[in-house]
Amino acid sequence: MAGWDVCIIGGGAAGLMAAAHLAAGGARTLLLEQSDRVGRKLLATGNGRCNLLNMRLGDERYFSHDPERALAVLRRWPPERLLEEFGRMGVVTCEEDDGRVYPLSGQAASVLDALRLSVSERGATTECAAAAVEAAPLRAGWRVRLADGREVNARRVVLACGGRAQPTPPADRQAKALDALRLLGALGHRVHEPQPALTALRCDMSALRGLKGVRVRCALTLEEARSRRALRREEGEALFTDYGVSGIAAMQLSRALISGARCVLALDLLPDMSGAQARALLARRASELGARPCESFFAGMLNRLLAQCVLRRAGVDARLACGELTGSELDALAQALKHLSVDVLGAQDFKSAQVMRGGAALCDFDEALMSRRAPGLYACGELMDVDGECGGYNLMWAWASALTVAEGILADMRGAGKEKGR
Repeated sequence: MAGWDVCIIGGGAAGLMAAAHLAAGGARTLLLEQSDRVGRKLLATGNGRCNLLNMRLGDERYFSHDPERALAVLRRWPPERLLEEFGRMGVVTCEEDDGRVYPLSGQAASVLDALRLSVSERGATTECAAAAVEAAPLRAGWRVRLADGREVNARRVVLACGGRAQPTPPADRQAKALDALRLLGALGHRVHEPQPALTALRCDMSALRGLKGVRVRCALTLEEARSRRALRREEGEALFTDYGVSGIAAMQLSRALISGARCVLALDLLPDMSGAQARALLARRASELGARPCESFFAGMLNRLLAQCVLRRAGVDARLACGELTGSELDALAQALKHLSVDVLGAQDFKSAQVMRGGAALCDFDEALMSRRAPGLYACGELMDVDGECGGYNLMWAWASALTVAEGILADMRGAGKEKGR
């Protein structure tokens, strides 16, 4: 069949990595990207610094309905092997806190440039503003139809078009791009319901009004409202917004929300202290500050706006002298510091989510991530039913799954070549 060895649909992190590796192995590779440039979402990762991966590969960092299959892919491409791959592309990296790995430049653009140049230099062809709208199996390969009416023939197709989080629209806004999950479903694949993950929490902020833009290091616990049962706890920086609470810790909690259940977000502003230690600290502080008004009780300890919220929550008059605080008022202040709670209204939608939870079931793909139901069709990246915590884990899945696909295709090509040579 005339055409390409491989047609990759999607020029994001996974698509670029697969294209670079396939082209290096000699596969005639076409990469189709629906927007006007490749790697748009990659530029925003790690707050623009691109948290490439994490050296601490742990089973507990990933979520899937089929975790063993997901971990098998990740173990074939552990962090050390991924770093070698990036090294060959010219990316110099550095490891920071908690095993997070970034490009030494501190710029996501450096990673994108390395991927883009590697794809080009190794001989792959990239077409931007080329939205695929259909992929159909043929007797000896696949046909991909584009929004402009063109058709592309390839022996194999790789779906690397990402999930539904922060969707990238086609360059031609009138084009209706291929819905890869719908395609897989039509081919008989199981698809776990897509849900937004790693997103800020929408909360009733009426009790914490005026905090928009304030950041604080704390511990956050997501609790079931009725039973006060802790669903998950995270430590880190919380960012208050006009609609709720953001920051990595809050985003980590979003996956623990229970559909239909009322939840509460409790902030511990003194996570390194027990309740008793916090109470003792406040008692000493009240004694030392004496005549100072309570409006400045937390000066040098808390953000001024946050301190006002704590005083209001504890029911303490800001005009009262610190030395006049009663035992019950000190108890209330300690409680507010250790358990400043707001009602959770839900998570943000896909437009604000960092990743998609759910997706194509792994059990319908073989070890090379080729479809068991449609030979020659592969999938990788966020499209699959695998998502990870913040800290480089989702990009690590994108790289590992893309390289697994690429190696599988190259092995298949070598096997086909040997058959012809006999």
